[in-house]
Amino acid sequence: MNKYAQIINKLEVELEEIKLSNEDLLIITEKSINTIQTCLLKLKSITQNSKFDKLADEIIFFKSIKPAIVAKLIYQVKLFNIESKHIAGTKDSQIEYLEKSIVKLQEYFNDNQEIYIYFRRNDTHLDHHYFLVKNKNLRIHPDNLLSISEEKFTTTHDTTYANFIANSMLIKYLNGEIVRVQKNIDTEMVSNSNTQSSNLFWTGNKVDLVELIYALHAASVINRGKVGINEIASIFESIFNIEIGGYYRIYLEIRLRKMNKTKFLDTLKTKLLKRMNESDC
Repeated sequence: MNKYAQIINKLEVELEEIKLSNEDLLIITEKSINTIQTCLLKLKSITQNSKFDKLADEIIFFKSIKPAIVAKLIYQVKLFNIESKHIAGTKDSQIEYLEKSIVKLQEYFNDNQEIYIYFRRNDTHLDHHYFLVKNKNLRIHPDNLLSISEEKFTTTHDTTYANFIANSMLIKYLNGEIVRVQKNIDTEMVSNSNTQSSNLFWTGNKVDLVELIYALHAASVINRGKVGINEIASIFESIFNIEIGGYYRIYLEIRLRKMNKTKFLDTLKTKLLKRMNESDC
C-alpha cells in the first residue's frame, strides 16, 4: 500500500494549496477536479500495470483507498453544480435552496439502504463480492455502469462507497452554509434579546431530541410551518445547551429503524397518559 501513499499525500498538499488560493469557489472546484483526476489516472496506471500481492490488499484498495479519492472528485463536481445554481436572494430563499440540496443528497442513502448499513457498520463478510475486480460482472451496481470498461480499476461497489463519503461531506458543508446564512439573523435575535442564557440542559440522548424536532417540523406548529429544520434545531441547541451536530444523519438513522420509528414520541405519549391517569385518582 505504500506505493499509493506518495501520490495521495501529494494530492492532499495540492488540494490544500488550491483551497488557500483565495480564488472564487467555482474556480477552486474546477482546479481541484483536474488535480484529483490526475491523481486517479496515476492510481489507475499502477493497478493496471501491477498485481496486488494479496486479495486482502485489493479489497483495501477498492474499499478504502480508491473510494476516498473518488469521493473528493464527486464532492467537487457536486459542489460546483450546487454553487453554480446558488443565486443570491433572501435569506429564506437561500436556506430553502440549501435544504433542498441536502434532501437530494439524502435520497441516495435512502435508495441504497442495504449497502449503506453495510458501510456504516464497516461490515466485511461481503467484501470479497463487493471489492474484488474479478467479481465486477456478477452484479454491477448502477453507480459503476459507466465504468464497466475500466478493466482492473473498478468493482461492483467502490463508487457507491465513494458516493456515501462525498454526500456526507457535502451535507456537512451545506449545513455550515445554512448556519452562515443564518448568522446575521441569529446575531440580531441575540442583540435584541434581554434574556439571559438558558440554564436548562437536555439530559436525554440526541436521537430523541432530533425525533422531537422533526415531529414539530412535520406538524407545522412553528411559524405555521414556514421554518426550516435547522432553525428549530438551532433554537433547541440554545435552549437546552446542547450541540446536536449532524441532525440530518441522525434523522436518516431514525428512518432506517426497522421497528418503532417514533420510539421517543411513543414514550412521551405513554408517560403523559400515565400522569393524567394518576392525576385523576
